[in-house]
Amino acid sequence: MGTIIRTLLLTALFYLLARVVQYFLSRFLTSSPKVEEGDGPILVQCVKCGTWTPKETVFKRGEHIYCSENCAAG
Repeated sequence: MGTIIRTLLLTALFYLLARVVQYFLSRFLTSSPKVEEGDGPILVQCVKCGTWTPKETVFKRGEHIYCSENCAAG
């Protein structure tokens, strides 16, 4: 009985540890605005809301790219 409980606790601990590592890796290893290439217009990603917008219609503040004036202002 003690072996089963110990195994369950270790499994739960490893699962929790894996989830925490996955969370931090996904949060801190994301890249800055991405550019998608294809047959259509070039799309860029807003740094604030993540919306993909045609490159011709974006708002730039320094090196940052925004989809609208609202995102650029806030």
